[in-house]
Amino acid sequence: VGQSSITTLGTITTGTWQGTGVGVAYGGTGITTVAKGSVLVANTANTFSGLSGVTDGDVLTYNSTTDTISWESSLDGGTF
Repeated sequence: VGQSSITTLGTITTGTWQGTGVGVAYGGTGITTVAKGSVLVANTANTFSGLSGVTDGDVLTYNSTTDTISWESSLDGGTF
């Protein structure tokens, strides 16, 4: 209490996190919430987001032109 910095720290075993999100440069994601069932994705700018909206049978797809990842539910097996 009353300290402006911490020079040593042991293991924190109780309490509730009350700070900002931990940035990517410090080993975090920079986000503070994500919907249940989401997949964590990052773009080329190293910005993380939670990709939600999945339904049974969906497959993740990546579009290199737009640098986007999305759920695809209308894939078929094609011809082999």
